[in-house]
Amino acid sequence: TKAHFFCLYSFKLRRWNMITNEGGKKKILQLLTHKRTGLQEMILEDQKLGEDKALVLFAVSKHGRALEFAAASLREDHEVVLEAVQNDGRALRYATSALRNSPIVCESACSQNGIALQYVSREMRRRDDVVHAAVGQNGMALAFASTSQRRCLKTVLIAVRNDKRAIHFA
Repeated sequence: TKAHFFCLYSFKLRRWNMITNEGGKKKILQLLTHKRTGLQEMILEDQKLGEDKALVLFAVSKHGRALEFAAASLREDHEVVLEAVQNDGRALRYATSALRNSPIVCESACSQNGIALQYVSREMRRRDDVVHAAVGQNGMALAFASTSQRRCLKTVLIAVRNDKRAIHFA
């Protein structure tokens, strides 16, 4: 059950606090593979873990939205954010505004999950490559495209081929 897993996880986390060798870090990495909030729970125990780039990279590679619990400096790190959005495009929500304006990051996020288009900057919502990646993955992402993109025949065709209901947003 969920409560049993949480108790077991808490026990393992307390046990980790007693381990200071390099093998202990491997145990933490194993804990991170179980759920997205693993990073949050670990950060509550030790704030410095949220600043450990290797640890955060591992966490977001397993659960992209774990980016939410990373230190602010890592949420503006291109490599960390790119890894997160490649795992879960919706992780773009937790990136800095500068990275929400990066064509590479935005296209990667929208290719993974078209609905991530709602988190990209206004400028990126006007770009063909970003919008086409989003509506190609999920036609309903047309709802988040700029007005000019929703009027573009090519964009609408890509969206409707993916999901006929997208015609309502054209």
